[in-house]
Amino acid sequence: MVSPAQILVNQVGYDLEKEKRFVVQASGQRMPARFSVIDAQGKCVYRGTLRKAGRIQQWGALYWTGDFSPLRIEDTLRILIKTRNGPILSHPFRVGRGLVFGETGELAQRFFYYQRCGTEVEGWHPPCHLDDGVLPDGSHLDVSGGWHDAGDYNKYNGGTPLSVFALTYAYERHRDYYDRFKTRAGVPTIVDEALWGARWLLKMQPVPGKLLERVFSGYSYWGPPEKETDNIPGNGDDRPIQGEAGPWASALASAAFAKLSPWGEGRFYLEVAVALWEKAREGSPHLESDAALLLSDQALYAKTGQKAYLDDASRRIANITSAQTEEGWFALPDGTPHYSITHLGFPAACLAEFGLSGDGGADPEVTDAVTRYLDFSIKIARNPFQLSTIYSKDGSISFFYRYPEPTSWYVGQNSQYLSQAWAALVGFALTGRRMFRRYALAQINWVLGTNPFGICMFEGKGSVNPAVYHHRYSAIPGRERGAVPGCVPNGIVRMSVDEDAPRFDMRASGRPAYQSNEPWLPHNAFYLLASSCL
Repeated sequence: MVSPAQILVNQVGYDLEKEKRFVVQASGQRMPARFSVIDAQGKCVYRGTLRKAGRIQQWGALYWTGDFSPLRIEDTLRILIKTRNGPILSHPFRVGRGLVFGETGELAQRFFYYQRCGTEVEGWHPPCHLDDGVLPDGSHLDVSGGWHDAGDYNKYNGGTPLSVFALTYAYERHRDYYDRFKTRAGVPTIVDEALWGARWLLKMQPVPGKLLERVFSGYSYWGPPEKETDNIPGNGDDRPIQGEAGPWASALASAAFAKLSPWGEGRFYLEVAVALWEKAREGSPHLESDAALLLSDQALYAKTGQKAYLDDASRRIANITSAQTEEGWFALPDGTPHYSITHLGFPAACLAEFGLSGDGGADPEVTDAVTRYLDFSIKIARNPFQLSTIYSKDGSISFFYRYPEPTSWYVGQNSQYLSQAWAALVGFALTGRRMFRRYALAQINWVLGTNPFGICMFEGKGSVNPAVYHHRYSAIPGRERGAVPGCVPNGIVRMSVDEDAPRFDMRASGRPAYQSNEPWLPHNAFYLLASSCL
């Protein structure tokens, strides 16, 4: 895996006034004490100290880090290190004001358009799955629309409510930016995309507040989406509708509908939000659903001013903080650390969001809980990449998800890193502690190129993207890479059950492993949530 020496940078670039950090990875050669930042003409614009960061034994590599945060030049640059064996150059990157979000924010939301189901996606596929779906009693319910959840064509309420919320959240924070991109009807494309997802959520509620869980046809079909079914409702190949979504999804959908109410069908969207909120509250207390309800409480209070939502928020805060240990991590009812491969940082982010809102005053309990959680997260990220790790109750940590056996389902953790980045950036806004922002940027840097493979895991940006993706769109003529613009794939996984070393499918053609190379809605949702806080 390890080349003789490689400089790993954020290949999209660095924000002018924020921390700027890179990592050097080598198999064993010595490094000099200094590095240079050079422009396109080779002129040195900054010199800094290269610091030894030690060896990650199971990865078989030595690491050094460099920091050029004081640099205040807007340009395309490279890192240069002069070694005994010759010069080493990084990939080019840009430095600019608001650069990371400015370069990726529109493409990150555009990804959802390419994932649309039930309609033509120009240049990709004609209308597909127009016959979704069939209920368990055999009756047909029109649930066409929505988004293909990943590299397959299934649709879940999980990823969809999170994505609708993320799209509305990003628009609220960056209206001037997104107002530059509009549909022919004059609606910002990001709002149009959120409405597309919301209208499918409406179809998935046969009665107000009851959110069905998924439209699912399995994973065996591999071909263009319009050919999986005959697109004629009411016959044998209509895809089945299965299950009922849990409180987490209902609460997120509630928050999204509340935020979208000015753009949707007026007061109706607010009524939908209230019905989903009431349904979500019927569930038993749980760390993640309590956190999602806190977002819903905040959104509904902002729209209505009704004290009931603040009262509920107080209950959710009490539930979340009661699950926090003295060390700072959140515990499940059985005492084990809370972990999610997709939304590890979600509870802390929701707490910090509520703290920032000012609803009910600045709650020191909220600020303290967020601070202790992020302090602990940084403590267990003492590695050259400052990467979020997985904590076990026995005190051990690992880099990558520990699946129990080779045949287990597991995927890369880009959502874990990006949800932690979101939590840390909102935590920084709440507390002003720069170490939180530095930690957040390290997670974003990992996704955008500062990782052991030197790949930018944001399709269409950076110097090196995955050569192929695990996506059924690869069956579309001319789309053999399966590369959806703006997608964020699952990411790096562990080498094996027993080996906590990084693995990513770097093959140049063919169908790569889903574990590392498949895109998934939650990754782009958390990318939008995190990057819009930069």
